[in-house]
Amino acid sequence: SPSPSPAPAPGPVTSMGPFDTRLEVTAPPGGSDSAQVFTLGKNQTLSITDLVLENPLTSRGSVRVQRVVNNTNQDLLVLRLENFHEQEYTFSSPIVFGPNQGLRLDVLCDANQPACIPALYATGSMATVLPPSPAHT
Repeated sequence: SPSPSPAPAPGPVTSMGPFDTRLEVTAPPGGSDSAQVFTLGKNQTLSITDLVLENPLTSRGSVRVQRVVNNTNQDLLVLRLENFHEQEYTFSSPIVFGPNQGLRLDVLCDANQPACIPALYATGSMATVLPPSPAHT
């Protein structure tokens, strides 16, 4: 009789759950560039479905929502602060971040005003690929 074929090796297990984070930056007036970054781990992926940008002080300047890949910042959204107080975005296809990438909020505050304190609230889902369990023999 033929010998049984070996069982396939177990694949990676993925743990998925809801995600939310808030990034807030305090940037001094006069052109100083300030940023805050949320960085994923080596086994994580992030899918962002909703963003809310806040400018509670109605500051003037620019804000960039960026993806950080290998220490390079890629602009996803670039806005003038004076054009919004609160701005919401809902994406029909999520913005996907891979392992070791980051979500960055970068602010450049114009001169002749108090400090800029914009914020970003992001929601979506986070997946973590877990290493397979050792095979039992």
